Amino acid sequence: NAAVSLEKTVGTLPGVCPSTSAITVAHGTTVYYCYEITNTGNTPFATHSLVDSRLGAILTDTPYLLIPGASFHTI
Repeated sequence: NAAVSLEKTVGTLPGVCPSTSAITVAHGTTVYYCYEITNTGNTPFATHSLVDSRLGAILTDTPYLLIPGASFHTI
């Protein structure tokens, strides 16, 4: 049973995964998105591709062994 969950958050600090999914900022403020992928199934995944509908490709065949129950994030 292969399955993953994805959580996208946004903040203003580089290199930090925030806990908020929406923020209000002044025009011109740089924001950073964090994508956390969790393996919710029982099959390990060796490579990952992720496309954001607004930002485009985030990951393309990125090697990372994601075992069942584990998570990783990309900013």
